[in-house]
Amino acid sequence: AEITGYKDVTKDSADALIKAVSKTPVTVGICGSDQNFQNYRSGILSGQCCNSRNHAVLVIGYGTEDWIIKNSWGTSWGEDGFMKIEKKDGEGMCGMNGQSSYPTTL
Repeated sequence: AEITGYKDVTKDSADALIKAVSKTPVTVGICGSDQNFQNYRSGILSGQCCNSRNHAVLVIGYGTEDWIIKNSWGTSWGEDGFMKIEKKDGEGMCGMNGQSSYPTTL
């Protein structure tokens, strides 16, 4: 399929992000400079995290309480390059609900 553009996901809405991710992977802006994010190893990242978006990751799925994301930092980070992060409404964990989009195709 040819990529023809992109569509933004409604800002600060976990429900809108769920709807988008159920159809295609979605790129989100996230606070990658937070120490909890940088030092993630396993489990579901929850608790405190900054909301200043300075990194991008790909949301590839979700569970009842979490998002599943793929990072670009290689397989030595997180769970072989992946992370589970708490699903929250509003700005979301690490600001991830504030800026997200996915490609549109023909």
